[in-house]
Amino acid sequence: MSKELLSNWFEKNRYKIVMPNIQRDFVWKEKQIENLFDSIYKGYFIGMFWIWEPKNQKELKKLGYWSLPSEFRTKEFDKNTEEKGDDVIGIIDGQQRLSALSIGLHGSYDEKELYLNVKEAKFRFLRKKFIDSIKDKDQDNWIKVRDILESKHKNAKEFKKAFKESLLIKQTEHGTIEQITEIFRRINKGGTPLSNNQELLSQLTNNWSGGRRELEKTRKKINKGNGIAIDYDFIIKCCLFLLEEPLNIKQALIGDTLSKIKDKWEKISEAIKRVAEKLKELGFSSSKNITSDNALIPIAYMYYKNKKADDDIIKKYLFSAFLKRVYGGSSDTILMRVRKYMEKEDISELLDKPEFQFNDSDISRIVSRKQSKYTYLALMILYDDYDNDKKTFEQDHMHPKSFFSTQDKLKEAIKDEMPENDDWDKHIDELSKQNFSEWREKCDCLPNLRLESRSRNRKKNDSHLAKWWTKGREKGIQKAKHYLKEDTRLELYYFKDFYKTREQKIKEKLKKYFGIEGNEK
Repeated sequence: MSKELLSNWFEKNRYKIVMPNIQRDFVWKEKQIENLFDSIYKGYFIGMFWIWEPKNQKELKKLGYWSLPSEFRTKEFDKNTEEKGDDVIGIIDGQQRLSALSIGLHGSYDEKELYLNVKEAKFRFLRKKFIDSIKDKDQDNWIKVRDILESKHKNAKEFKKAFKESLLIKQTEHGTIEQITEIFRRINKGGTPLSNNQELLSQLTNNWSGGRRELEKTRKKINKGNGIAIDYDFIIKCCLFLLEEPLNIKQALIGDTLSKIKDKWEKISEAIKRVAEKLKELGFSSSKNITSDNALIPIAYMYYKNKKADDDIIKKYLFSAFLKRVYGGSSDTILMRVRKYMEKEDISELLDKPEFQFNDSDISRIVSRKQSKYTYLALMILYDDYDNDKKTFEQDHMHPKSFFSTQDKLKEAIKDEMPENDDWDKHIDELSKQNFSEWREKCDCLPNLRLESRSRNRKKNDSHLAKWWTKGREKGIQKAKHYLKEDTRLELYYFKDFYKTREQKIKEKLKKYFGIEGNEK
């Protein structure tokens, strides 16, 4: 074991430092990086860095690695996996801290750079436009950390001195890949442990040169332009499900699962890509209406096994899985049960299983939900003639939400549509007072929502529903399309009747869609 000054070692070696593929991704938040620099500034011990300098550099190349990050973006972390020369240093322990140092000293985090406020002795990630916007005297208090070595300010000097005097305790290990992986596992058992899927990913990397790169390539291709956002955990679980292996990661590590993933990867990857393409085609995306990634895995299994289902069946499966929250709770248990069903049956038969069946209580729960991914899903069923490929759809409040923000606004919104009359005004005052709390709760619920194209929703904005309708915006559209009776009054004054009518008709439609016998009582 040897000791060396952190600043000397880091600046001398930062272009040689790499992260072996057994490492997890960089996951620190801005605040964690700021706290690390604050600890250095205050002279706190920031922990040991364990490095690997193999005698045979081919060991590191075989394992695969990516470079120390500097320009970091949380939405899409693009790892630099270009092969370096024959003099690289692998990090076994300390990856998050060294990456944080690199970002703070030489790069940016979501296009923000790290600054030191020399007056208050605090670190913050800031955008240049923020620095430019503050007054000159305050602006002088903020020094970019990368410029600190050139600053003569007292507090900047103190940080520079603390940084230079910090000790890097390093231990060089000339081990094999297997030995290094075991060391890495033991270290992480004692600190922030790897998730089971991260551990399988590390093991997979050892058994498959370039494996992590393949997984990353697939993940990026699926997420780019498809509106969904899958992670490594999803991919690993998908692999196990498709190969009919135990979903228990520890069991998977014992057998020949890793070799199977490598051998079948091309087919697995293709199945996952087909799921992403189908989701986009059917109007599903993570930001709008996907409530559980696990619900997508049986569709991948269907493609992997070359089974077929038409779009209506796939949509009904997704609506059922999401709205019933089938994969909530003990998701591995239900996934195993679903896979057992699908070994002999198609996805259409899956809808007949108890887990996917609806009853009156389920429908009532859906209809009473407030605006969310779940109401968007229900609206997709109600407005099943939308064309997702040509338009972007949003959830529109039929009676604008702004009308329900305060009792006074509700009262004024009702008055705007009704004739002026002193006695009528008093009646509206009383009506608003009595109904405000109840109506405010209901305005976000499904009976006051509809699926509308973004352009039409923007045009409607906060228009009164009755005025919007009579202006011709809904010309040629029957009220029945929006689950209303032809004699339903659309003025806000009649909100209670409007809500009750839509609630009943929406329930009828959902019951019919999910095959529930009988009518609303």
